[in-house]
Amino acid sequence: MRKIFYLLICALALSTVFSSCSLSTVDGDEEGVFVLQPWFFGHGGVSQRPLTEGSTWRVWSTRFVKFKVVPVRYDESFDDDAFSDDNTPLDVTAYLTVQIQRGKTPELLQKFGENWFENNLRVKFRTLIRGEICKYSMYDLVSNRDCLLNINKTIYEDISKYVKTMNIPVTICSV
Repeated sequence: MRKIFYLLICALALSTVFSSCSLSTVDGDEEGVFVLQPWFFGHGGVSQRPLTEGSTWRVWSTRFVKFKVVPVRYDESFDDDAFSDDNTPLDVTAYLTVQIQRGKTPELLQKFGENWFENNLRVKFRTLIRGEICKYSMYDLVSNRDCLLNINKTIYEDISKYVKTMNIPVTICSV
């Protein structure tokens, strides 16, 4: 009777352990990062080895964060938020295409968080857009192609310099 009781306890414990695990999977354009949060033993924090392909099992206390490692486009709209140098309010849509560097997703998560774009690049990008647009007249912004090329070039250089200064492991693809 005692052996059956111990066997039942072991079976219950094993079923609990196996049912509390889950499968973590990434697609070809993603990398996954494990955030270890042990309850009983071990150490926590961001695992420095990203999941780059396939799938693996993780325990219930570990979080799994996915990042796209292909170029991703972020659109920013200004509805009468940006002004030309003659104080004309403008409706402008600008975009920034950014690619996370492969293998650097643990560093990105650890230093800049899950919402790295919103927390670190979005405000800077919007500030650069406003700063460049206010240098030109409404007429130049609407009709002068060289003006738009200069704005794109300046913003691309400035945002790339900012990313390099902050050591954000991303590549600016285009503005």
